[in-house]
Amino acid sequence: MDKDQLVSEYVKIYFTCHPGELPKDPDKAFELMGKLHKKYKNRFIDDFKAKSGKFVDKFIDDDDKKGRYY
Repeated sequence: MDKDQLVSEYVKIYFTCHPGELPKDPDKAFELMGKLHKKYKNRFIDDFKAKSGKFVDKFIDDDDKKGRYY
């Protein structure tokens, strides 16, 4: 599943659980959904980068971490 799809599902779940927070005006509602989508997406991207870095570090020797790649 793509990160955008995953984040969109989180936004859907959020507003399903909190229907009172979604404004009646469609433009304001769209703007609020966009802000929430951006917030979740940034959080997921940071989390994916951290997990990826930890995974790669498992397979790199200490010498390679210092910059000596052969």
